[in-house]
Amino acid sequence: MLLEREAELRAMAELTRDVRLGTGRLLLLEAPAGLGKSALLDRCAAGALEEGVRVLRARGHQLERTYGWGVARALFEGAVISGGRETGGLLDGPVAPARRVLLEGSGDTAPASADAAFGILHALYWLVVRLAERRPLLLIVDDAHWADQPSLRLLIHLLTRISDVPAGVLVAARPAEPDTDGLLDLIAADPAAQSLQLRPLSFAAIEELVRRRWPDAAVDLCRRCGELTGGNPLQLREVLRAADECGAPPDLDVLSDVAAAAARSLERSTLTRLTAMTATARALVEAVAVFEDDVPLHLAAALAVVDPTVAARALDELVRADVLRQGDPIGFRHPLLRAAVYGAIPERRRAETHRRAAQLLIASGAAPEQVCGHLLEAPATGQAAVVNMLRSAAERSLTRAAPASAIRYLERALREPPLPQEQAGVLAELGHAEAVAGAGEAADHLEAAIRIVEDGAQRAELLLQFGRALHHGGRLREACDA
Repeated sequence: MLLEREAELRAMAELTRDVRLGTGRLLLLEAPAGLGKSALLDRCAAGALEEGVRVLRARGHQLERTYGWGVARALFEGAVISGGRETGGLLDGPVAPARRVLLEGSGDTAPASADAAFGILHALYWLVVRLAERRPLLLIVDDAHWADQPSLRLLIHLLTRISDVPAGVLVAARPAEPDTDGLLDLIAADPAAQSLQLRPLSFAAIEELVRRRWPDAAVDLCRRCGELTGGNPLQLREVLRAADECGAPPDLDVLSDVAAAAARSLERSTLTRLTAMTATARALVEAVAVFEDDVPLHLAAALAVVDPTVAARALDELVRADVLRQGDPIGFRHPLLRAAVYGAIPERRRAETHRRAAQLLIASGAAPEQVCGHLLEAPATGQAAVVNMLRSAAERSLTRAAPASAIRYLERALREPPLPQEQAGVLAELGHAEAVAGAGEAADHLEAAIRIVEDGAQRAELLLQFGRALHHGGRLREACDA
């Protein structure tokens, strides 16, 4: 039961109704963690499906912020690709540029031009139109504060173009998160978007929830629960759970002591719960935290160095403790739980675990961008294979008009570092990616590559790129010299 969310539920129902009637728009839900954004999205998705609306869902992930178009791929891939091939001619005609993003082996392997990103954005818009022509469509993006920049730009692109299309967009995000370049702020401020801010529970709602647990709870006890949690539903549940374990209903002094020890923060409550579990369960939950979410059980077991049969029993233990979701792939019941477990892993061990996770993903045939999400968090060990993987991911990002992602991968490759004979190549690729992105550091990295390259033809090509970068930076005389 979602208490005090009537306005949000009504707004989502109106969004679904408008989509069915042929009018598209965007609805943004903003709230700190624990206020119930994901539960609202689940409710909206279920209602839309009941009314015959097609629902496509995706969510942002911390480790995949650098995966250019990652959220867009997650949204549309299943709708347009089956068995590695496109279905129903959805990617023909004006949608064809989207093949760079959605279809592996599309043939578009050349680096995208600086203007290609807009072409992909508009192609994805036409894909939305085509899908909506077949059946009213609702796109749902959760945890948009962790979405990659190209996918956020797609939401902005759709915002003012779907008013006459039976396609709606529902976005949930935490406000004031870093590394989104203000793109979510642009969405929230646009007159075409409807923006709602979820509020903490009132005392009346807190009282109702407390008395569901303890029917005879005094008013003062209910009020104290509200003070300890600030009306955050998730934190309130943690306080009630921790108090229940000590015998319920507690008096005010006991409640305060319990909350201070176990549930004043969700992190402390979660970690306290884990200390009472088996070593196998703790190893498995740390592995899932490093993979972040939706990880196959066999991969999590391999990272935890646990036999798969034993890992299945540990998973049952973690599900009973309300930390992980049941099923395979597995994940946390809430991002805050993952953050608590991940943050408690010592930094050096966490970095080394990311390195091993990358190796497991390589062996399983995962996409380079997924592997590189872990390599960005792993220690530099001077391995040529790591440099090659990062360069491959950067090349794919440039092909998909995501130069910001390519820059992150190549900067990490330089820290590995590359072999001496590959240093110039990595510097040149980094300079090129920065030039495509319009970054001022492009000339510096191209000049560094020119200083150490030995092949004359390659040096001439780099000088040409260097001259263009200088010209774009307004250094005209130096550009002519180059």
